[in-house]
Amino acid sequence: MKTLKTLTRIAIFTTLLLLFAVVASAQDKKPDTLQLSVGFSNNQYDNLFSTEYTQGGAVKLSVKMAANDRLRLALAGQVDRNCLGCDFKQDTYAGGPELDVNVIGKRVALFGHALFGLNDDKAFSRTYGGGVKVFVGNVFFVPGEINYRRVEGQPETVQLFLVRVGARF
Repeated sequence: MKTLKTLTRIAIFTTLLLLFAVVASAQDKKPDTLQLSVGFSNNQYDNLFSTEYTQGGAVKLSVKMAANDRLRLALAGQVDRNCLGCDFKQDTYAGGPELDVNVIGKRVALFGHALFGLNDDKAFSRTYGGGVKVFVGNVFFVPGEINYRRVEGQPETVQLFLVRVGARF
């Protein structure tokens, strides 16, 4: 039942996010200053071929620092939860640089980031990753993102596979 409430809240948040994207599309300025996205993650432990995994969620905010027609350098912040429906939930709060490179006009971009932060146990975490963004107006989709996270005091690296939807303002 808690999972249903959580999924309902995420659906409402996503609907509001898309509504704001439609309203923002009427503005005259370039919609690349701010990117806000929400998504689902699949967390795998031990190794890439392990079947031990959990589904979580993530919210990411990316604010442009510098840009031209081909590149966008931004400061990104991300909050994610490792598991939405289990008893042991761990939130990670991280921030750092993100670089977008437009590969097909301004419709498709490859991105990479290095995020540094803390989790609920106050342990330092490092997350390195990247993926693909597909832009449709002010709305964008991340059909694939992979992150590798290392947390101090834990012996293994966690692989996070994410799918996101967001809006840019």
